[in-house]
Amino acid sequence: MSRVQVSRCFTLVIAMLAACSAVRAEISLTFCYDPYPPYTLGTGDTPEGGLAIEVLDAVTARIDGVSAKAVLMPWKRCQEEARAGRVDGILPLSKSDERSEYLGFSDGVFREVALFWYLPARYPNGHPWSGDFRDVASLKLAMLNGGHIDDEMQRTFSRVRQIDRADDVRGLFSMLKFGRVDMVAFDGLVGAYHLERFGWAEDVRPLDPPISSQESHFGLSKASGADVHLPAFNAALAELHAAGEIEAIYSGR
Repeated sequence: MSRVQVSRCFTLVIAMLAACSAVRAEISLTFCYDPYPPYTLGTGDTPEGGLAIEVLDAVTARIDGVSAKAVLMPWKRCQEEARAGRVDGILPLSKSDERSEYLGFSDGVFREVALFWYLPARYPNGHPWSGDFRDVASLKLAMLNGGHIDDEMQRTFSRVRQIDRADDVRGLFSMLKFGRVDMVAFDGLVGAYHLERFGWAEDVRPLDPPISSQESHFGLSKASGADVHLPAFNAALAELHAAGEIEAIYSGR
């Protein structure tokens, strides 16, 4: 073999090693969530878009060497998979002491707002809600089965009567629209999304002020080691917030 051939072989080997190194350097993270429009869309394992997916893509696009995908699964299983390290994280969710045992939390992503929803036609002179739960505790309230919004709200209403429950979002708003309850308590973005699709957006309206609001955060699994990427996630989030991009995603602009 000539020196030229040796040189070419050496160059080829170096190029192949560099390519392999680049492949190894690319880290792919898997995040889970349950199907929860408009945050996650789809009915199978693979999401078909959604606000939380758009934010994940925007964040990882700003982190060199890191990509991410999302999978859909029941909420309890998603948390168990993150705890065990079989997935690398959970799409933006609220903090809690229990979740902090197995997740490292990013800086804030978006403030989720819970609202009372009502029928304006039933209150032509205005609604009694002004921010004090005691003013409306005598009204019939409905929430989703297993749903939790605010401890004080639920205690105050439960002292007067049992809070009604619905199995799904359509059932919840049907209870309101057809007069079985006076108000429902539900997430602002999710409520607006579903009411538009039910064709009830003109009939059912949210009340101000909100019941509560809480910051959501990416949760990165400690067991999988994904929490090592928290500084990179926080840097990307800071850039996106400064540019107004996350707010634009959640507002649909």
